[in-house]
Amino acid sequence: MSPAPDRPGRSRRARLLAIPIAVAAVLVAGTVFVITRSGSPSTAASSRPATTAPTTVAPTTVAPTTVAPTTVAPTTVRASSKTPPTTSAPASAPTSTSSPVAAAAPHIMVLMMENNSYSSVVGNPAAPYQTALARSYETATSSYGVGHYSLDNYLALLTGQFFSWSTGDCQPGPSCETSAPTLVGQLEARRLTWSAYLGSMPHNCDQQNADNGTVGHSYGVRHDPFVYVRALVRSDCSRIEPSSVMLRQLDSARAPDFVWYSPQICHDAGGDDPCATMAAGDRFLSREIPAIEDTSWYRHGGTIILTYDEGSGSGQGQGEYLTGAGNHVLTTIVSAATAHRGDYRSYLNGFGVLAGIERAYGLSCLAQACRRSNGILPLDTSSSAPASLRAASSRPPA
Repeated sequence: MSPAPDRPGRSRRARLLAIPIAVAAVLVAGTVFVITRSGSPSTAASSRPATTAPTTVAPTTVAPTTVAPTTVAPTTVRASSKTPPTTSAPASAPTSTSSPVAAAAPHIMVLMMENNSYSSVVGNPAAPYQTALARSYETATSSYGVGHYSLDNYLALLTGQFFSWSTGDCQPGPSCETSAPTLVGQLEARRLTWSAYLGSMPHNCDQQNADNGTVGHSYGVRHDPFVYVRALVRSDCSRIEPSSVMLRQLDSARAPDFVWYSPQICHDAGGDDPCATMAAGDRFLSREIPAIEDTSWYRHGGTIILTYDEGSGSGQGQGEYLTGAGNHVLTTIVSAATAHRGDYRSYLNGFGVLAGIERAYGLSCLAQACRRSNGILPLDTSSSAPASLRAASSRPPA
């Protein structure tokens, strides 16, 4: 009868002994699992002391945690694939917030006609186009030449000076040239560009007359003040060109900021040749000015100063420009900003035209252009008027 009470004790001892065995089995299973996942059996076995067995059941739960890096990888790839759109926005931000670019330089052209007083042009039945321009755009109604030859007036507008040797329309040479500062020299110093276009000029910088009285062969060197300036002949002949290239260049990406245009004699209305009538000059302008307006140069703020070098009245020499009614000339400012603006009635002369151009480009004044008594041509080089208004009033009248 004594063995019966011992069975329960042995049973409890057996159960107590079974616990370490079960724990050991769990540890073995965990170790195998870790070995399988990590490929480092020796490290896994040696890093688990037997005395901490009850608290290391966690390896069974650690295994799923080790899988987590595998599932994170696709998320990282997706984030990097969106990087270009994310970074492209900041890249464009400086463009919209950067300092504004300096305003483009004005586009100004001097278009010089010949030998006619104001009253010989405006209202003349032979000049309907010029009359329409004078009534449609701002016109300086008290504008005067500075002398009664061509060359002295041309040089006055280019240099701001009156040269006594220029009153005979001499050929360029040692006794008929200057080293005076010029408007175009001022432009170059400010990194602004310019070109001079001469009608019927045989080749760049030609210093000889080429006039046989027919269209296409009527170049007068006296109408080209640039070849009387030594420095320009030495270094800038590439800018003093036949007018046949002008429209193409004005419609190019490298159009000059400032333009001088002297038409050939048969087109300048000056009467120097039988072909040079007022009617012929007016017909020429009715074709040429709209063609200029169709260029990108004009569409981007272009201004055409249509003027005459001298009037048809008598008088010679320096000083005539101060009082000579015979030297009253047409000066009309053709631009989008000056359409239907009305007349400018204050006195000015060729030096005042130069002063207005210099002010428009932000330049200092040259010589006589600094004298207030010579006036100043008002040039508004903005383009606020609509293009339709400009086109409508610049086309040949019906």
